[in-house]
Amino acid sequence: MADDCSNFDSEFVPVSECIPPLRVCVDNETFEDCTLLRVEGENLHGILLQIVQALSDLDLIISKASISADGGWFMNVFHVTDHHGHKLRDPSFIRYMQRSLDGDQEGNGSCDIAQPKICRDNKVNVEHFTSDCIALEISSVDCPGIFSEVTTVLFKLSCMVDTGEVWTHNGCAACIFYLKDRDTGRSISDRARLSCLLKNISTVVEAHHLPDKLWGVRLRPAAYRIHTERRLHQLMHEQMDYQVTPPPSHAKEDLSMLAISVVEASKRRFAGDYKGKQVAWSLERDYFVVTVRSRDTPKLMFDAMCTLTDLNYDVLRGSVSSNGRWAIQEYSVRRFDGCGMLNEVERQSLVRSLKAAIERRQPHGLRMEMRTLDRPDLLLDVSKVFQQNGLSINKAEFAKQKDMAVGTFYITDASSSSNVNAIDQQKLEAIHKAIGDGTFVEKKNDCECNTKSPAHKRWSLCSMICSFGGAIWSHIKRLFSIFPRFR
Repeated sequence: MADDCSNFDSEFVPVSECIPPLRVCVDNETFEDCTLLRVEGENLHGILLQIVQALSDLDLIISKASISADGGWFMNVFHVTDHHGHKLRDPSFIRYMQRSLDGDQEGNGSCDIAQPKICRDNKVNVEHFTSDCIALEISSVDCPGIFSEVTTVLFKLSCMVDTGEVWTHNGCAACIFYLKDRDTGRSISDRARLSCLLKNISTVVEAHHLPDKLWGVRLRPAAYRIHTERRLHQLMHEQMDYQVTPPPSHAKEDLSMLAISVVEASKRRFAGDYKGKQVAWSLERDYFVVTVRSRDTPKLMFDAMCTLTDLNYDVLRGSVSSNGRWAIQEYSVRRFDGCGMLNEVERQSLVRSLKAAIERRQPHGLRMEMRTLDRPDLLLDVSKVFQQNGLSINKAEFAKQKDMAVGTFYITDASSSSNVNAIDQQKLEAIHKAIGDGTFVEKKNDCECNTKSPAHKRWSLCSMICSFGGAIWSHIKRLFSIFPRFR
């Protein structure tokens, strides 16, 4: 043994230290209609999710993707455009990608990385990492009264919702609110106050649950936060929203649109056809193949990666393609522990989890957009008028943009379950009255064409005037603040 040890090279360097950091290459020359994005580096568990997550946060559309991992090295290629279908020309994009991925590789997270400004046509921009707010996480059964009661408690305790999202699926609900102190506009750090907040919210949520129903309320500081949408996926999975139940009445209209033919493969077994989505696996070698075929959505790949990563699966190879309406995702995956075999229970669990992750992203109901000057009780008034008129929130996003409050709500009428889009005009007028004058609440159907109606044009003009006026007023206040006082 002594002779063997004497031959050991003290200058030996582990292979992982020889692998260079992640490299991002942007190619705008190869294709005329999209940007070719190549990312390569050390293959770590979850790194593919971090890449897709960064693309998702930038609102980029992935039309094609090729994934390849060999040992400790990976190379992924993405065909991407912005949400308008244009190539990527902004130089801040590659800087954001490189910094965010380097931060994840070093284990520092992305909390201090500023996201480049993206034009979203008045859409809600939820900041996933850059805010220092306390995150309030709630998972519960889906019932109309919880949202109103939670906002009431927050208002009474002088808490301001900076941004937030609400998801519902299969009778379950999850929401994340980023909170600040209403008086100071700063993060809440008082432990006694946070304890009181947690106790009051827990009392509200528990009151809506039977003893055998799952629910949860958590406060998560900025240093321990997880990406908003990934965390919503986790909360919904904890609520077991993937349990198979008859599809709701408002989803039956979409079944014909989601009908997809079966792909023939000699060594693959399909788990069945459920709402137009099919998942297959193959017991070839030490991995199995997962194939997901469904209607395309902007964040479809991100939703699949969240599920595979949180269930501890590594993606060895994969391909994604989309023709604008339908998408096919195929991944060769293996469990993180190296086992390539799955029993029937594990297979069915993976199938249901992937289906649920895709369905959560598809909201139903009337889409209502709000853009108005912010006030402390705005969210409280909106939630109360929803409850008073028997309206349920299927999905919601709301945020502050300087002096403006922006929100997108998908709402359904509990008294008209046969037609989800049939909401009485008086209820819409009541919502408009609760929000106040100077704003326009527009209802949109999911299948609405791109042609803008006169009402949309009036809303856009009103939003532009309000935003322009708010910007001018902010500049005037800033200008007068720097003038010296004349004595």
